[in-house]
Amino acid sequence: VCSDWINLVHKEINPAFWRNLDDGDECRMKDPQRWRAVRDFADNCIKRNVFEDSYRKQNGLTPGTAVTVPESGVPDDILLSLNKKSSA
Repeated sequence: VCSDWINLVHKEINPAFWRNLDDGDECRMKDPQRWRAVRDFADNCIKRNVFEDSYRKQNGLTPGTAVTVPESGVPDDILLSLNKKSSA
């Protein structure tokens, strides 16, 4: 499910659509909250994938090995923290 949502949101839907959604009071879309939820779901899928891949690498696990996400969830800053590590 996640790969389909990620593909839909970040590849199939034109970026101008999402910019329009972020125009705040200028947004003329019907039900913008629903579209934000769609985008947030796809973004959370990306974060989970990044977290799982990072966890596997750190713990010497093979790709595809099931990973249990901590009870607190995937850290919100997972993408930022990985970018800092890769640029260091």
